Amino acid sequence: KPDIIFVSMPGFGVNGPYSEYPAFGTTAEAVAGIPSLIGYGDGVPISTGIAYGDPVSGLNAITLIMAALRMRNKTGHGQFIDIALSASPLCNIGEYVAAYSSSEKITSPSGNRSIEYSPQGAFRCRGRDQWIGISVFNDDEWMNLKDLVSDPDLNNIETVSLEQRQDNEEVIEGAIAKWTSRLNVFEAVSLLQENGVRAGTVSSGAQLLEDPHLNDRDFFFDLEEKEYGWKRYDGNSIPGNRIPKSQWSPTNNVGVNSKEILTDLLGYTESFCEALASKEAVYFEE
Repeated sequence: KPDIIFVSMPGFGVNGPYSEYPAFGTTAEAVAGIPSLIGYGDGVPISTGIAYGDPVSGLNAITLIMAALRMRNKTGHGQFIDIALSASPLCNIGEYVAAYSSSEKITSPSGNRSIEYSPQGAFRCRGRDQWIGISVFNDDEWMNLKDLVSDPDLNNIETVSLEQRQDNEEVIEGAIAKWTSRLNVFEAVSLLQENGVRAGTVSSGAQLLEDPHLNDRDFFFDLEEKEYGWKRYDGNSIPGNRIPKSQWSPTNNVGVNSKEILTDLLGYTESFCEALASKEAVYFEE
C-alpha cells in the first residue's frame, strides 16, 4: 500500500545497538542526558517527573505526520517514519552537546540558579507549601528587589553587578527567603511585578485549576469519560482551534480503532482480523 503513512516510535529507533531495548519516557530522557542537567551541585541527577520523552516525541510525531500528509497530497506516496523516543529530548539540549564538543566542559546541574541571571530561584512563602519563582534579569531589577527585601545582610556585600551577585548567591537567597516567608504568595507576586521584578507562583494542580488568569482565558475544558465521569483538563496552548470545545472528545481506549485501521487502511478482511484477535496478535474493543 504505497500511500500509507506509518509511524514507528520505539525507545531507541528501529536499528542500532539499543534498538531492541524496552523503554519508557523516563528511561528515554535519562539516555538523552536530561537528568544530568537537573539537580543541585554534586547531588543525584533528577528526572523531570513527567516522562518528558513521551510528550515531546508525541508532538514531534504529529508534526512529522502532518508533513507526510502534505507530501502525500502532492505526490500520492506515503512514508515510513522512524522517530526514537529518546531522540526528541536529546534534540532539546543541543547547546550542551555542542559546548562539550568544542570545549570538553561538562555542564553540571545548578539547581534553580542561572549563569545569565541572578538571583533566580524558588522561595517558600507564608502558608503550607506555597512557593514563588523569582528571576532577576538586570541590575535595575535587582535594585528594586533589594529595596523591597530591605535586609541588612545585603548591605554588607557587593551586589551591583551580575558577577558580584553570583559570588554572593547564598547570602542573597537567604535574605530573599526570609522576606518571602512572611508574605502570602499572591501578594508577593503582585508586589514584585508592580516593582518590575519577574515573579510568579509555583502553582500546584489545584492552584492551576483556580488560576483567575487561565480561567479568564477559557483555558480549561470539561470532558466526560466512560470509566471516570466528568473531569477538567488543560486546553490547547495554541489558540484558534477550529473545532469548538463542545465537540472535543477524550482519547479512545486501546483497541477501539484497531479494526478500522486494519480493514480501512490496510485492507484486511473481517475474517483475517478475527483470526489475528484469536491469536491475541491484536486487540479490539467495541
